[in-house]
Amino acid sequence: MAQSLNSVDLLFKAISDAHSVIQGRYTMGSDLDLSSTEYKYPRIHIVPQSSQVRLNVVTHTLFVMCIDIAEQDNNTMLKEVWSDTQQVLIDYVKFIRSYDGDPAWFDLQGEPTMV
Repeated sequence: MAQSLNSVDLLFKAISDAHSVIQGRYTMGSDLDLSSTEYKYPRIHIVPQSSQVRLNVVTHTLFVMCIDIAEQDNNTMLKEVWSDTQQVLIDYVKFIRSYDGDPAWFDLQGEPTMV
């Protein structure tokens, strides 16, 4: 059965709720206002890019961001934030690759790229 973006959103919300660093700070949508003071960091934000419909499968292409704040003039802090956010994304990839929950319909296609 093909899954909707709402199903994908619910799965990423569950992962984000359980992740010890993200602690539920997750959103999905077309925009994220990084100047907003209401957001807490680090956080995950997903921007849906496209969907390809096949017989019984929908392949969603998602842009997944892990966002944190660092002082611009603190190079050590910046490297730490890069390392931490990369590790969070690696955790998400590992979880999705090992996911066999109900429904067992979610998988990665190809190799994710982190930039």
